[in-house]
Amino acid sequence: MNEFHLLTEWQLKTESSNIPIYLYFMPQKNQEKGLIERDTANMKYSITKQNGFIIESAAHLLGSFEEIRSWGDITPIKYEYRCIDLNSSTERRLLERLLSRSLERAQDNKKFNARRHKIVPKNCEIVDDFEIRRTLEFDIKVSPKGSIFIGFDISHEFTHKKSLYQKNNRI
Repeated sequence: MNEFHLLTEWQLKTESSNIPIYLYFMPQKNQEKGLIERDTANMKYSITKQNGFIIESAAHLLGSFEEIRSWGDITPIKYEYRCIDLNSSTERRLLERLLSRSLERAQDNKKFNARRHKIVPKNCEIVDDFEIRRTLEFDIKVSPKGSIFIGFDISHEFTHKKSLYQKNNRI
């Protein structure tokens, strides 16, 4: 019997202590957790449009690998350029999001669609009325000790070429 080994998680040699980021502490209008996340995410979208590079949010923080220069009418309370505090789950989550978005952006957009922790090739195999694409889903975690892990799962995506309307009306 043949033995197969499947690698589903990878620990990077780079640790969080080797990756300084810009941390921006943002003012909050609301004190409810869900509203804080929503408000900071809305600020992130606005500021990302003005700057054109990767900016991520987590709780009351915005983070980026590059210094944010254009703020519009938003002003952070303070900012720091440093490695994350490993005791802060919010800062670990922020670095995870920055690394995930960077991995997505690193893909050749002529060959792949990459978003929401998923990388899908644009070309597909067609079998009967189905388009079949191999997909790679990934997740990045920063441990409380500073290790960075990338977990991934390879699967397939099946899409029917005809809509239900076309099938019902035999178009």
